[in-house]
Amino acid sequence: MQASLNTTDRRISLASQKSTSPEASVALPPSPISSEEPSSKPSPKPFIKPSSKSFSNIPAAIQLLKDRKQGILEEDWNIIQLGPGDYDELWRQLEREDVDLLRFIENKVHLDYNPRTFEFVVRMPTSIHEFIGESIAYDVCRQIDIIRGGNNPAAEIARKVHCLGSTSIYLEDGARRDPDKEFRYEGAKYPSLVIEIAYSQRRKNLSKLADQYIVESSGQIRIVIGIQLDYKESKIAIVSVWCPIYRADDRGRFLDSEEILSEEFRKADGTGVLDKKLRLQLKHFVPSEIEAELGGLAQEILIPYEKLAIFVDKAQDLESTENITYMPPAGIRKRRRQSTPPEEFISEDERVYRRRETIEARRVEEQDEEWIEE
Repeated sequence: MQASLNTTDRRISLASQKSTSPEASVALPPSPISSEEPSSKPSPKPFIKPSSKSFSNIPAAIQLLKDRKQGILEEDWNIIQLGPGDYDELWRQLEREDVDLLRFIENKVHLDYNPRTFEFVVRMPTSIHEFIGESIAYDVCRQIDIIRGGNNPAAEIARKVHCLGSTSIYLEDGARRDPDKEFRYEGAKYPSLVIEIAYSQRRKNLSKLADQYIVESSGQIRIVIGIQLDYKESKIAIVSVWCPIYRADDRGRFLDSEEILSEEFRKADGTGVLDKKLRLQLKHFVPSEIEAELGGLAQEILIPYEKLAIFVDKAQDLESTENITYMPPAGIRKRRRQSTPPEEFISEDERVYRRRETIEARRVEEQDEEWIEE
């Protein structure tokens, strides 16, 4: 299937597997959203008002976060309903009552919150998720490094593209998203490209995520790549790509998202798909304004489907503990340290406070000494 789109609409096209080329390619519009074009859909989903009979889910949210800290969540995506008032109160309550959990959340936890649907999502990335994300990011960075080594405008642009891992993105509708990986251009508000990894039963979640990334960033997030792993016995793995697209209705043109690629890169028997590649270009990693100003930026970043399949294989091997077993030497026992009285716990805030007190005391002493000498 090939999506052929009118260039006057600045729409996005993708050569599909029926194309003469066996490699998937992505083409983006060269210029940013103009002021004449709406930056959101004309008919957004209705905002769901909390029921007057609803009860607070804050205790359930806190327990969910505690379970995440202990690593005992069974699902990779855990969703509860949390109204906007409860969402704000959750953070205030954590600041008052559990600063350690709050810091863990800020540094370690992938969260999503949609104020329109009240969905509060706590993710539990596995070593499989982490390894695949790191492997893709490393391969992309390796190719961008090659472009950086040149002596041309594209090299200068490539030097300003960075992989930030997973950082919180706050979209225009107030939603928070924590992607698995993102690539951002220096000075840009949003990443140009994000990567999400999930099991196949979360396909609908990925589609919703991609739509929100694109629409609620006004198209500044230009590429969303989804890696979907089969949750059951099958070893099928799918790569999907979403991009911005302009549509029209009786109210005029509007920005939407479209899934322009969805293909297996790993078959049911676990073998990788041959002779196909995910083909990206340098322009996909920069804001549309930069592309419009410089033009070109067609340097390719290619990821063969077979290599993606290898990433998944290695990730699953890494998680498996059945092949290697450890047997401690016979007759060896463990020596555990005796318990000692707990030392006084000083939080980081207390340390900062005490440090400031010491500095202030020294400053006062110096002022007093100067006054006496005069």
